[in-house]
Amino acid sequence: MLDRKARFSIFQMMAGTVIVAVFCAALFNENQWWRATLGTITMGMILNALLAAIFSNEERRAFSLSYFVGAVFFLPGLYTYAASLPYLLTITLMDLIGGYTSSGPKRENFLIVAGIFWMQITCLSSAMIGRVWYRRAIAEQHNPS
Repeated sequence: MLDRKARFSIFQMMAGTVIVAVFCAALFNENQWWRATLGTITMGMILNALLAAIFSNEERRAFSLSYFVGAVFFLPGLYTYAASLPYLLTITLMDLIGGYTSSGPKRENFLIVAGIFWMQITCLSSAMIGRVWYRRAIAEQHNPS
């Protein structure tokens, strides 16, 4: 087992804050360029994860492979996302934003950006789980009980 608790570094916290801020800016400023930029960055991250899963070693491979697997499993989950759409916190956020602005975000733009955001959250969560799993497996190999 691991002796230390899993913690976020300052870099990870700042990166998470930047990601949330960019997605919030994309939600408020509806624009086809925002959607295209977020979609391109997301596809680039998935391609980068796939290449890193192929060519990296050890912990980086576990992180990248888990990120890619999270993306692959999120795509069929889009159907579930669409079916449960009225019940998600994202729709409540859209209604809240619409109440505070004179012209709220268009539903299509909001749902695309929200889908990309949840995909990023899913991928990063699965990547962190994969890294922790890898570290535990290595720790158990070095210290068999």
